[in-house]
Amino acid sequence: MDRGYVVERCFVSIICKKLKEAGINHSKAANTAFSDRKNGVNTWRDIRNFDRPKKPQRLNLGEAIALADVVGEPLHALLIEVDYALKNGWDLERDDPSPTCREKQGRRSEKPAGGQ
Repeated sequence: MDRGYVVERCFVSIICKKLKEAGINHSKAANTAFSDRKNGVNTWRDIRNFDRPKKPQRLNLGEAIALADVVGEPLHALLIEVDYALKNGWDLERDDPSPTCREKQGRRSEKPAGGQ
């Protein structure tokens, strides 16, 4: 699989987690990060949603910088987190690419007792 694609999906997952931790809703994040778009909310939804029949919209470097700004962290720090996650077992096929994005939509599968 394309390594760039896997890195991108891990990055989106980390952004979603940080948005949740900061209490920033996806609409506000999208309108801030994609303020130059007619509908930033749709752009962010197309990037983060993974379970559609088609692949999610690809994320470019400028968009990654804008999302990093929204969560208040430098892009390089987020990329270090991505690298760490990938080296420690984050896997596209096994891990939900944006679990915190999907919880609200009721698509996250329940984990067995004990978090296993």
